[in-house]
Amino acid sequence: MKFSTAKKVMLVLLLAAFSIAAVGTLCIEKDSSLYNIALTGVIILTAAGLSVGVIWSKCPHCGRRLFFKMLKWKKCPECGHPLK
Repeated sequence: MKFSTAKKVMLVLLLAAFSIAAVGTLCIEKDSSLYNIALTGVIILTAAGLSVGVIWSKCPHCGRRLFFKMLKWKKCPECGHPLK
């Protein structure tokens, strides 16, 4: 997977998890089965998003891992090539 694709997939998964968590917290009763389903979904989406970030967040040129500040960097801090 390309770096830019991994960045987008990670962002979408984490935003989906945040959205479900926000809606679940505000609109669903805590002891209901729907709340437990939403909580499970949040955990799965968060784990999937972080996994995508950890596995595919490396520079396509030099191979350096770029998980931290992955969404911020436009070029690799190690080799200076643009991250596409």
